[in-house]
Amino acid sequence: MKTALLIAALLCSAALALAQDEAQIHNGLDFTTPLTITAGREDQMLVGTEKITDNTSIISGPTMRLYKGGPRGNFDLHYTPEFQLFQNRTDLNSWNHSAGFLTEYRMTERLTITTSDSFLNTQDPTRSLGESAFLLPRQSFTENMFNAALSYGLGPATTFSLSYGNTLSDLLEPVNQITPRLLEMANVGTVGLSHTFGEHNRVSAEYSVLKLRDFGSRAASLNQQPAVTQLSHSAGFGYSYTGLRGFYFGATAGVTRGGIDSYAVSGQIGKRWTSVLVELGYTRQLSAFRSLLSNTIAPVDVTGAVLDSRIGTGVQLNSVFQAATLRYREKFGYRVGMELRALAGRTNNLGSLPPNIDSATGRLRFYFRLASRFSFFTGAEFYNQNFNQLLGTSLERKRFYAGMMISVARRAQPMEMSGQEQSETDQRRDIAADWPADWGTE
Repeated sequence: MKTALLIAALLCSAALALAQDEAQIHNGLDFTTPLTITAGREDQMLVGTEKITDNTSIISGPTMRLYKGGPRGNFDLHYTPEFQLFQNRTDLNSWNHSAGFLTEYRMTERLTITTSDSFLNTQDPTRSLGESAFLLPRQSFTENMFNAALSYGLGPATTFSLSYGNTLSDLLEPVNQITPRLLEMANVGTVGLSHTFGEHNRVSAEYSVLKLRDFGSRAASLNQQPAVTQLSHSAGFGYSYTGLRGFYFGATAGVTRGGIDSYAVSGQIGKRWTSVLVELGYTRQLSAFRSLLSNTIAPVDVTGAVLDSRIGTGVQLNSVFQAATLRYREKFGYRVGMELRALAGRTNNLGSLPPNIDSATGRLRFYFRLASRFSFFTGAEFYNQNFNQLLGTSLERKRFYAGMMISVARRAQPMEMSGQEQSETDQRRDIAADWPADWGTE
């Protein structure tokens, strides 16, 4: 792991050097997240059949971003490294990766083509994925999500869209002798139509076709390579309202037919003040890939906690997942803030045992700004699941940590700036909305 530490040091040094000298930044190279250094303790973290309690250190970021924009198109490429080190179990030290790109090209005033891809490789999927009702032990996990979309403006307020999504998840679990590897792929095609009424109301309708394939050891054990599920079809409607003074609301409803028949609903309601954000969400639908179904029956209007947490990682077509989410942020002045995230979920396994799998996750963090580019934070995380289908046992894990964030961007990020350091435009913005969206993953 000495090599990884050396690379981390070189990355940090290069990031600081580039941040201090804007003349060396070429073609839109910047660092969009702070460098974070965290020290903490893991309690009851499952590794194989063993539960580990040990002190850990994590070095995350900064996210390196290369952006190129033009009158007709944009290109965005990013990569975030993460190094996780253990005090006693040095064999668990790891180098995790997160990367992706986004391209957008406007062929005409009405026609836009967008492609995106996100890649995640981690040895600690539960911590990396955040709020999820499908908890995983500490094991190698790789996920790649690709999406291509075409959007055509039928009028000033009406948009027609076509999209294709592909998600590939690869989980190694040697403890499970029946299925030591889960390698599954999903493909979904979607056609949608949306219309905006006035400035605050939007309705949408979508129809999708979904196919799942199993390339892993589970398919091989059934003498099927790959195992292809029956095509599933889904249709849904959505409505969103973005009102004045920071209030917003979104809801979707739809049905799925094919490998399993089910209805799906989701909703989110929130309110933003100058320094406070409150969100509540609920969802019920098929348990499938972590973000796959956000491209099917859920219109793009409903974003945030609902889409981020409503689907557990892994394909479970015989399951229906429902969850309630809570998100609360508050900033006390320009130096102190807090964030709370919680999820309570239940997966109903149709025709299998146990009939219900209950999951709960919670993350609490306090933030202290010490200087324009330097912050300190402390927090705790809790994960619990009464039964895990892959392992045949319950999961429970706790994390306690403290650390620091160092901004290496060209200019200090809004959440790290005092009132005097912000422009008048920045001061009129919702500062709480600019806090890191991934608090708790370090």
